[in-house]
This record gives sequence, structure tokens and C-alpha cells, in this order.
Amino acid sequence: MSSSQEPERDRPAEQAAAPAEGALRPKQIQLPLTERAGAMLKDVAHFLESLKQVHPELYEEKPRPKPNAPPPPPPVDQSVLWPEGDPARAKAAISARVEHFSRVVGVRCRRVCIKDQRTLWGSCTASGQLNFNWRLVLAPPEVLDYVVIHELCHLKEMNHSKRFWHLVNNHCPDHKLRRRWLKSNSEALRKACPSSSSSA
Repeated sequence: MSSSQEPERDRPAEQAAAPAEGALRPKQIQLPLTERAGAMLKDVAHFLESLKQVHPELYEEKPRPKPNAPPPPPPVDQSVLWPEGDPARAKAAISARVEHFSRVVGVRCRRVCIKDQRTLWGSCTASGQLNFNWRLVLAPPEVLDYVVIHELCHLKEMNHSKRFWHLVNNHCPDHKLRRRWLKSNSEALRKACPSSSSSA
């Protein structure tokens, strides 16, 4: 008895292997610069170099305005830098800075007091009173402004948290430099004039 064999069926032809990814993309051919193009680039470079020599101001870096930079404070009257120490005149000078920066910081100071503190340069009370050492008028105006801004910021943040220092930095970006100057020259400021027991 002969075994029947099934006729061979036509098998589909194997599909060709898929091309590698990106093989069908046209290759970018970098053409070398012609002599004419190279000469043009040299002419442009020569023109820019000559322009820099003729008009150097066009290439000077101009300072960019800092974001949220406070408006410049009123100038300090140099007549307040007196040797004998008058708390009344110190109060007038410091109060003018407080009035200016109160609007900048967006707070309201209830009272400004001038004292002759031994260790403190400024302080802020919960009632909104600001106390300042009269010897601050002997410091550079930038240092006086830092202390004023520092105490005014305490009217919003009665602490020295990150939020407080962020607020100070917004209104006095170089406060670290001014604070460092005050720390380095504190002893000289205290010895510059005799102590005054008066307060205003």
C-alpha cells in the first residue's frame, strides 16, 4: 500500500531584510567653499575688524539694568558728617532714607529713633518702630542704605529666614558687600566720635 504524499505548496518568497534606520535618508554633502566664497568671508572679517577700530564704542559692553532694581535714593547731604555727633541732625538724615526706602519696600514705619548703641546698628520692634545708631551717618551712604533696607524688611519678616534675606536681596543686591564693610569698620566708626547719651 503506497503512502500518499501531499503536494508541495508554494511558499511565499522571503521578504527582503528591512533597510537600516536612516539608510533611506539622503546624505548631506558638505561642499567645500569656493575661492569666491572664501574671499567674501575674508572681506567681511576685515570689515568687522576695521569697524571695531574706527567705532570701538559699538563693541563696548553696556551695563544691563538689573530686574527689580530700586530707584536711586536721594543724595546724602555731606554736611551731616560732623565730628561732634548731633542725634537730632542724624535723625533728619536717616529719616530721609527711611522715608525713601519705605516706598520702595512697600511698608510703613511708625517711628524712627536714633540711639547710641554699643553693638547694634539698627533694630525693629513689633510695633513698627525702627531704631538706628547715629554713627551710621559716618559710614558711606551705601552702607547706611543697607541698614535702613534691612530694618524696613523686618516690617514684613520679623526674622532672619531665607524669605527675609530674599526680600533684602531684591532691594539691595550687593547687601553682602555692604554688610562686610560695616563689620570690618565697626570699631573705627565707634572710635571716630565720643559717645553721646542722647536719643531722639
